[in-house]
Amino acid sequence: MATYDNEKHDKIERYLAGDLDAGQRKSFEENLHKDKSLRRDLQLHKAVDATLADEKETALEKTLQGMRPAAKVRRISRLRSIAAALAFLIAGYFMYNLIFGGPAEADGPIAAWFEAGNMDVTELSAESDLLLSEGQDAYNAGKFSEALNKLEAYLQQEPTHESVRIFASRAAIADQQYEKALSLLTWFEGKSSLNIQEVTWLNALALSGLDRNEEARPLLDALKSTGDDEWKYKADGLYNAIY
Repeated sequence: MATYDNEKHDKIERYLAGDLDAGQRKSFEENLHKDKSLRRDLQLHKAVDATLADEKETALEKTLQGMRPAAKVRRISRLRSIAAALAFLIAGYFMYNLIFGGPAEADGPIAAWFEAGNMDVTELSAESDLLLSEGQDAYNAGKFSEALNKLEAYLQQEPTHESVRIFASRAAIADQQYEKALSLLTWFEGKSSLNIQEVTWLNALALSGLDRNEEARPLLDALKSTGDDEWKYKADGLYNAIY
């Protein structure tokens, strides 16, 4: 039976809080590049922190602080431990299904760096809401080929819906249809988009999936130069995986 590694998860929390010194941070990020399970745990901690940042949780923490100032650290820490434990149990279930019983996803060097994520597009059109709803359901069930077909059909009617186009591209990558992903992403060329970094990343993943690494390289360099730590981390990781 798997055990909860307190030391590892404490280090993840300190990393996210910015409490590691330069040497510790460098060592931690080097381990992230090599350890896929550590990257998954990091993403899970981010999800837990996002949940705990909810307004209701913030209000609860303030109430506890007012009632028991001397015990606030211990009680809030206990709340976080309970929430984290529950999250790990849930995530463990889904990871088990993904690894042992789930659908195939992107393979090769990009597999460790591609995350399909959960699709939650609520802006439904009156004429094409069924296609989008069915596509979203298929995507979240891991049926990426079916999702891609539905989302492409939706884009025929709503070609300017950027979020759907991005998820269709992700579905194509998850289904190892890398040429299809590139085709879907060409729509963004020459357009101003708030999703440009995501588009650049997906293009780099698709090109790498086709072993067109020299074409992916300038895209990864562009992501590394954005000044955004998350994109730099991902770009560095994929670069090291393909070179």
